[in-house]
Amino acid sequence: MKKRFSILSLVIFMVVLTSIAFAQNLIEIKEKAMQGDARAQNNLGLMYVKGEGVKQDLSQARLWWEKAAAQGHADAQNNLGVMYDKGAGVKQDFSQAKLWYEKAATI
Repeated sequence: MKKRFSILSLVIFMVVLTSIAFAQNLIEIKEKAMQGDARAQNNLGLMYVKGEGVKQDLSQARLWWEKAAAQGHADAQNNLGVMYDKGAGVKQDFSQAKLWYEKAATI
């Protein structure tokens, strides 16, 4: 019984510790993104697409990817291309998709 309690306590501790670390990471990413860090902006966009630590919101993802893409971040440019190619969170637009794919490829 004591062994099960110890294992359960350890598992709960690890889950809480992981949650705290993830929340701290999210705060750091948001701060960096708001300060204009293109990598953080791209990562925040990914978090919004996946709903990791934030409510899934494709319009927020697009906003952050546009900020990063404007700074020449190739991954963000490619992500915008995918959004327009698939019509995910935006009206499907193959010419916009092509534009973003080409920008990403020229970096």
